[in-house]
Amino acid sequence: TGCFPLRKWYFNFDVSSSDSFTKSLSLDKTTQCKTLGLRWCNSSDQLHFKTNLNINIDITQLTKRKILSIISQVYDPLGLLAPNIIITKILIQQLWLRKIDWDEPVPSDLACSFIKLITSLQHLSEINIPRHVTTQYIQHLELHIFTDASQDAYGACAYLRSTCERTNKVVVRLLCAKSKVAPLKVVSIPRLELCGALVGARLYKKIAASMNFTFDKVYFWSDSTIVLGWLRTHPTLLKTFVQNRVCEINDLTTGCAWSHVQGVFNPADLLTRGIHLTELIHNDLWWIGPRFILDGDYDNYTSDIPLTDLPETKPNKVVGLYVSCNVFPFGNFSSFIRMIRAAAYILRFVHNTRYKTERKHGSLTVDELRKSTILLARLSQIDSFPQEYALLWSKEFISELQTRTKWKANKSEVTDNTLVLIKDDNLPPLKWRLGRVVEVYTGKDGVSRVAKILKSARYRSKHQILLEVKRFQGPEDVNAARNAKRIAREGWRARGRGRLAARASVPRSPLAGNNGRARSYSALGFSCVVCDFTNIAKLWITQKAASYGNRTHYTLPSHRDNLVVEY
Repeated sequence: TGCFPLRKWYFNFDVSSSDSFTKSLSLDKTTQCKTLGLRWCNSSDQLHFKTNLNINIDITQLTKRKILSIISQVYDPLGLLAPNIIITKILIQQLWLRKIDWDEPVPSDLACSFIKLITSLQHLSEINIPRHVTTQYIQHLELHIFTDASQDAYGACAYLRSTCERTNKVVVRLLCAKSKVAPLKVVSIPRLELCGALVGARLYKKIAASMNFTFDKVYFWSDSTIVLGWLRTHPTLLKTFVQNRVCEINDLTTGCAWSHVQGVFNPADLLTRGIHLTELIHNDLWWIGPRFILDGDYDNYTSDIPLTDLPETKPNKVVGLYVSCNVFPFGNFSSFIRMIRAAAYILRFVHNTRYKTERKHGSLTVDELRKSTILLARLSQIDSFPQEYALLWSKEFISELQTRTKWKANKSEVTDNTLVLIKDDNLPPLKWRLGRVVEVYTGKDGVSRVAKILKSARYRSKHQILLEVKRFQGPEDVNAARNAKRIAREGWRARGRGRLAARASVPRSPLAGNNGRARSYSALGFSCVVCDFTNIAKLWITQKAASYGNRTHYTLPSHRDNLVVEY
């Protein structure tokens, strides 16, 4: 198409010299000519590599400029020497990583590695590659592409499997290969395996556009089950890095099959870890591929890939619905003991439904009664403070459902005499106050629940966590009041105001003074039938019980400036 007059022709068969324009050339077995940078012996129809490398190199005078000059003499456009070339690519990456100047002597370890590489290149002339990659009279043609990756490099190699129509002879030959060094930034092995699969897909597109063959079947092979799982997962379920590459691979390899191959049978493993020429010359796995391709036995090497527990997947979206309602009918019970036992039977029913092999029978145990009491206290808190629980639901519980990239493991427990930051929702983090842990209260499971923190206070006092009981206005509140009346009468009959208030763990209110423990919580008060004075139900109440009017928090006096923090 360039309209250049052709002057010389090279043939790999005999040409008649009857034409006056034909001139016989001196061609023998040792005669070679350059073909696109490669050496071609027309008599044997094979490709060769030939370089004039100087092996006698002084290590002390070896610089980055000389290394690049020597390496660039090896010209391999098809990637036939990719397992050996990748060693030079990794060596160049190490030179750039160490920030060595062009004329600066390289370190001794890199110099020794380069000398070993140059020494093996003297066997380059022993490699003879047939120019024909297919058999004559092709009946069936298949393309097999293998991909792999390591911590240092990733890449792919392609093989052609052709069957002769006349003799049914099967020929498998290496067509081309492509390798790349891994980026300097640390990347996980599954991501590098995916990059290797992308290189294989792009290599297939290049082969299909360059060759005039029509492939009957195209196979892609990888030894990474994670990559195969990603390719069979919908891209919308994957994270951005994986999603973009999976979409491109699926677009390029539409209609092609991806299968799993063991690492020992994967020839792409050679171009990711690199081998010297002395080993590459007689390596049949690289030049003709694994044995099962020649035999055509593919079924034994394909298996189902599990699609569960794949990394780099987006977390499932969880929608939290909080409904504020009376989940337990407190007003329908006239006895506190009956209410505890009813809740215990409910918990037993739930346990027997979930764990059918570990059913509970017989009388209620002490542990079941204790759990039912805790459940009733929790339900009472939800009924008393719906806004606070909705806020905890949105800020703490919902945030725990997302996948964490850090702080995945629990740190050490808070101990005494530890400096901590006291969180304040109304202030930015830089203005949070410092405090010192004075005492830690742990639960029965050993986890710290409440900490007493000192904030430049003179006195230390512990404020319990209590339950708020609303003022009695409706019929249900009247029933709750009657129930609370029976609770105190059954459990703490005629014990006196001071002892009853102390047993109920009701703190003194900052608004009521030292002698105002029971009087400060008039909303909980009722008249005892036996001793005819104001008693208080045995309930845990939050600090909101100390509210007055529309205000929920009050500044404590300076001599009582401390805080209880829950976490």
